[in-house]
Amino acid sequence: MLSKSVIEFLNDVSSGSPVPGGGSVSAITGALGTSLVSMVLNLTASSKKYEEFHRFANETQIEVSRISERLKKLVVEDAEAFDKVMAAFKLPKNTDEEKSERKKAIEEATKQAIAVPLETGKQCIEGLSIINSVIDRSNKNAISDLGVANLLLKAACEGALYNVYINLGSLSDTSYTDEVKKVVEKMTQRKDELFSENKSRIEKLLGV
Repeated sequence: MLSKSVIEFLNDVSSGSPVPGGGSVSAITGALGTSLVSMVLNLTASSKKYEEFHRFANETQIEVSRISERLKKLVVEDAEAFDKVMAAFKLPKNTDEEKSERKKAIEEATKQAIAVPLETGKQCIEGLSIINSVIDRSNKNAISDLGVANLLLKAACEGALYNVYINLGSLSDTSYTDEVKKVVEKMTQRKDELFSENKSRIEKLLGV
């Protein structure tokens, strides 16, 4: 999937197939956001004007690259998780034993389909946190790119969490569901705090 061109990926998304869907799109959106952060760090590290931030930029680049690579993998993992859910639904259900095994398989596959976008959301929040540390220690000519990265990572996180919620609705394990919802609530609060602060600081530098 990742080896496809942008046009091919967009065509796949717009086709009648449910894969790649919102989860994969959220992950790749997050990867685009972190790629922009990497660009800003590279522009900072290569500019003599910002020599005082060179070490910070190079060290931070390592962490951003890690997040970006993880998000790229999550694009594929999300599609694979969906396929496993569909495969579980296709299991035979002719006997009580088969019905029980099928139900168990659907539950397990759905939990994996929750774990993937949950991880996507976490990675996006880490990206937002890095932007927070980069704003005042980067090439100011690229501040608008940090602004775009901030928007993309927020959208990617929210999209991923939507995919968590839609899968939670089909689970019978209420204790698991309640636990995940608490995690998502904390993630949402952290995402909103980081995004708002980043946006305010970036727009101040832009003169908005």
